[in-house]
Amino acid sequence: NTKLYTAKSRFTHASAAQRAAIALTIAQLYFDFLYLHIADPALRSHYLSEANRYCAFALEGNLPEAALLAARIALMADEPKTANQFLSRIGQNTLPLFHVMPYLAETAFAQGEYALIKPSLHLASARSRSLNRVQRFWQ
Repeated sequence: NTKLYTAKSRFTHASAAQRAAIALTIAQLYFDFLYLHIADPALRSHYLSEANRYCAFALEGNLPEAALLAARIALMADEPKTANQFLSRIGQNTLPLFHVMPYLAETAFAQGEYALIKPSLHLASARSRSLNRVQRFWQ
């Protein structure tokens, strides 16, 4: 909570150029509270809303990490189509493909597009040893 309070204070007093990066940090903190199940269940919708709100500020700065976080937030909110839209905004030269492909596989699964999962995981596992082990386990 201290990190969140400090980041929000910095966001309020930041220049326009700094706001996107700080907003990304705040959105990531809210997301982490939810992802790690640290947030009180009664506050889940509030934290999700705040993660979305600050992620929108970060997206204005055209940060590729913001698009990936927005996709993860959308997946958490059970909005795979929205997540797919954010993932499609990430150019191949902005983030390594193996960072994006697992989320493309997750959106494909959530939308029932099972034929897209294997190619997504294959591309991702070629670059990640831990993901490669997971993929072999499920084959």
